[in-house]
Amino acid sequence: MNTRRQFVLLYRDYLFRVVDPELLSSHGTGDASPLLLQIVSLLLILSVAFTVSVPSFRGDASGLTILGSSWTFEHFLIATTMVTVGVLATLMWGSMFPDRLDVLVLAPLPVRPSTILWAKLAAIVTAIVLAIVALHIVVGVVWPPLLNTVDRPMTIPTLAPLPAMPPVGAAGIEAVLLQDLAHVRQTGVLAPGAGGGIAVGIRQRGEHRLFAIGAARPDSLFQIGSVTKPLTGLVLARLVEERQVAFDEPLRRLVPSIELAVPTRSEITVGDLVTHRSGLPGMPGDYRPIDPSNPVRGFDVNRMRAYLSRRGVDRSAAEPFRYSNLGYGLLGHALEERTGVDYETLMRTLVTDPLGMRDTVVTPTAAQRGRALQGHDFDRRRTPAWDLDALVPAGGLWSTAQDLLIWLDANLRPERTSPGTLASALRASHRPRAIGGGDERIGLAWMVDPTTGRVSHTGAIVGFTADVWFNPRTDTAVVVLANTGPGTVVSATTIADYIRARLSGATASALEEVTIAERGTIWSGAQLFAAHWAASLAAGLFVLFAFMGVQGVAVAALPRRYSQRLSPALQLAMFCLCIGLYFLQPMAVGPGRIADIQRTGLLATSPSHWFLGLFHVLSGSPVMLPLAHAAAAAFAGAAALTAVALVLAYVRTFRRIASEPDITPGRTHRRWLPPFGRRPQTAIVQFVIRTLARSPQHRVITAFYWGLGFAIAMIIVKVPRAAQLAAPLDSEAWREASVPLVISSLLMLMCTVLGARLASAMPRDLGANWIFRVLPVRGGAGFVAARRRALAVIGVAPVLALSTVAFSVAWPWPQALMHVAVLALTGLVLVELAIGGTQKIPFTCAYLPGRTRIHVTLYAIGALLVPLTVIAAQYERDALIDQRRLAALFAVLLGAWLLMRVRTAWLIAPGAEAAFDEEGDAPVSLGVWDTRREFPERVPAESKPIE
Repeated sequence: MNTRRQFVLLYRDYLFRVVDPELLSSHGTGDASPLLLQIVSLLLILSVAFTVSVPSFRGDASGLTILGSSWTFEHFLIATTMVTVGVLATLMWGSMFPDRLDVLVLAPLPVRPSTILWAKLAAIVTAIVLAIVALHIVVGVVWPPLLNTVDRPMTIPTLAPLPAMPPVGAAGIEAVLLQDLAHVRQTGVLAPGAGGGIAVGIRQRGEHRLFAIGAARPDSLFQIGSVTKPLTGLVLARLVEERQVAFDEPLRRLVPSIELAVPTRSEITVGDLVTHRSGLPGMPGDYRPIDPSNPVRGFDVNRMRAYLSRRGVDRSAAEPFRYSNLGYGLLGHALEERTGVDYETLMRTLVTDPLGMRDTVVTPTAAQRGRALQGHDFDRRRTPAWDLDALVPAGGLWSTAQDLLIWLDANLRPERTSPGTLASALRASHRPRAIGGGDERIGLAWMVDPTTGRVSHTGAIVGFTADVWFNPRTDTAVVVLANTGPGTVVSATTIADYIRARLSGATASALEEVTIAERGTIWSGAQLFAAHWAASLAAGLFVLFAFMGVQGVAVAALPRRYSQRLSPALQLAMFCLCIGLYFLQPMAVGPGRIADIQRTGLLATSPSHWFLGLFHVLSGSPVMLPLAHAAAAAFAGAAALTAVALVLAYVRTFRRIASEPDITPGRTHRRWLPPFGRRPQTAIVQFVIRTLARSPQHRVITAFYWGLGFAIAMIIVKVPRAAQLAAPLDSEAWREASVPLVISSLLMLMCTVLGARLASAMPRDLGANWIFRVLPVRGGAGFVAARRRALAVIGVAPVLALSTVAFSVAWPWPQALMHVAVLALTGLVLVELAIGGTQKIPFTCAYLPGRTRIHVTLYAIGALLVPLTVIAAQYERDALIDQRRLAALFAVLLGAWLLMRVRTAWLIAPGAEAAFDEEGDAPVSLGVWDTRREFPERVPAESKPIE
């Protein structure tokens, strides 16, 4: 038989054996066809689901909306493709390279080792490509044409990094900024006649610098948007210092003219409004703007009061951070009611006049209007100024860079610059009070970075952006104002980030623009379609080659008996890395995120961003060129690693499989597992642990449920902004993030116990059951105790260990230890629930009722447990600071555990012996290719028909 014919036959056989046979059910006889069919069906369902989730674009959508939605969805598809291939590569782990069966069966035949290797590689690549096609078969046809119909020419920052340079002082910033903005000043929004302008103010160690670029002048007025909020917070701080208001005073008392019911639970306070903890939305859900070009005009005080009257002032006891312009509008109105003075007068008398901020106003005078700049949106169109009406305290002030620099200087040196109670009010305004967005803390609107000490706030309103920050540690303050919308190369946030980088000597983003070409033609549609499929295939094959290369090189570098021990650990490590990267990375992508990635280094992000860059370069957009280069280099590196692994397999693996043993000799004097009771119980528990460590089938099942629990935990922790694992700044901060963390730990515990239960119910080797039949323990409590300890060791103990470390870092140690105790009792209850009353040893028989249907019931129970877990987590949060509730919680858990123990003992039949599954008398088959099926004409007539 020629080599080509051999390759075709082996390729066909391997294609239906790409999944590691040891991962199949013991009743599956090594046939992966049903499993592959189920995987393809699942991927097709996911493709349809993704299609339903495709973002829709309106014709009037802003450029930033289009960019953010399109980049995020494409990144989601690429990342999902990579994690899907990672899961499949985990299943294929033992089938990627020739095994003992291949060598012993095919070596005596005239088949070249290279033919076996190429057939294996072709089969695995084909299976992965088919999986990627199934995942994208619907969404990959719908998404590119939709993206092709909405894009229009857009000018955005290049997002490319500039090399770092020595720190530049306040006096030198203008020169380097003008140099790096040279192109934009000639042909961009800062060019003469274009109308764009920026004003910058810097204070560093007593040195002040104020300058303007483009159409702006140092005294030009800009609308500062949400930078108004910390000034409103300072008004509140002055009134608190004068004892006219208290931070913990209920909002209801400040607006007695509104009929508001007394809440039965927690209610909104003044402190909740100023720290965005009120639970109020950004705007009322039933509000409909009367003028789309001025969407908040008409939302006056009467409408705001009517909304509050309908909504009420109740809030959750642990309301998370939720940015609310409506909340600040209510705060300003409440202060007006309490003092009997309008907001503009309060701002002038309490803040701007004492500080000498003459150009910070709600309504500019005629002279000031002559210095006010015209705003421009993302697409450089002139925009009318918004009338904020009731929301003026949230974002309605006008100001200049000089005025705001005076204010920042006062924050840096309150005692030297501010008279009377203003100094203490300034200090109070930026003192951290609660958890803000992301990893930041929030003062009176100010966002505080606990790592760097920087205190900042940004503002964006139609046609204008503002960015102000100061850092007492470095004695630095910066204000940047721009009359352009967010996302442009000269937006205030972009320039402020650049200045911060130059002041510190870090890498900065390039201040240049690039135009994304208009789409909508047949050529652009074909280009987008090809780019999507090419990037998706490249991302998936990169993951496959990474798995193959790591396995092949690592295994070939060691003697076979040691490589067999290393391989399971590598398999789990690669699986956990793949799952972890998917769920830990931010899925949302925008210009700011891409600029940060390309500025801070490509290794600081996940590979899915690299292939997002590849997609954009292939589609004709140059904004992510460094990421595309990283994708090409990563793909080439993974392919080269796979090539090395194949060469090593050809040179060394074939010989070693046939000549070297698979296992290492035992060493009775070295015991790495402790005793778990009496000898029979210790034998069973150690058998369970060793089986889990050595059996790919059980290991992957357990890893799947661990990954599921980890994924659920990360989703819960990330969505409510509870990823606060850094040391808190005050003793009560841990409570604000406690509920998501408690929920995630409880659900992860449920998943690990469920995974241990399902994995231990699958037989490992029925032919070896005789080992346990000779044990002196025949059944009863001895086997139940062994199963109980085994489930506790592999399902509960790891979660307790991880939780002890995580919660000790995130919480005060008394509360952390109490929560670990709650987890331990909950784990014991779950273990008793999982044991039931069956008299069977783990991994020796299938003791799940119905065997293959029990998971449906378990998933249904899990769906019911999720809302109960939320309630339990909220109760535990309150119990951790209330001794009576804590005692009641421990009493309930102890009672549940004792009840489950009694149930388990009742289910055990007295005198019953352990049951074992029996093997049938069916002949054992090697599962190799049957020549009679391929060449039936050569079968003698007297031969038996093929069964």
